[in-house]
Amino acid sequence: MTDRRKYTQRFRDEAVELVISSGRPIAQVCVDIEAEKANHPIAWLCRALKVSRALFYRWRNPAGPSPRAVRHEQLAAEVTGLFEKEKGRDGSDQLTLMLNAKGVEVSAPTVGAIMR
Repeated sequence: MTDRRKYTQRFRDEAVELVISSGRPIAQVCVDIEAEKANHPIAWLCRALKVSRALFYRWRNPAGPSPRAVRHEQLAAEVTGLFEKEKGRDGSDQLTLMLNAKGVEVSAPTVGAIMR
């Protein structure tokens, strides 16, 4: 295991002041935290650089679309395709019946909201 480098408090304060006064974007500060996490605790780096830990971890592990958003996209594609196939003649109730018959479980209000 490697020994951590020892820095004086004055050096740390100057480094923090330099980062804060540089006006760099948050993403660049997060890149720097990622690079220095082997030398210092992440919590200390975030506190010193005035960046929340939640922001750093959200930057490091960005969340993908939620399951609800994925399902909504799939339903929107199904509803749009069926609406175009029926040449715009069927309403939300009829489309709901057709989708349910195809095995796509969806309610009429959801189809209506997608159609708006």
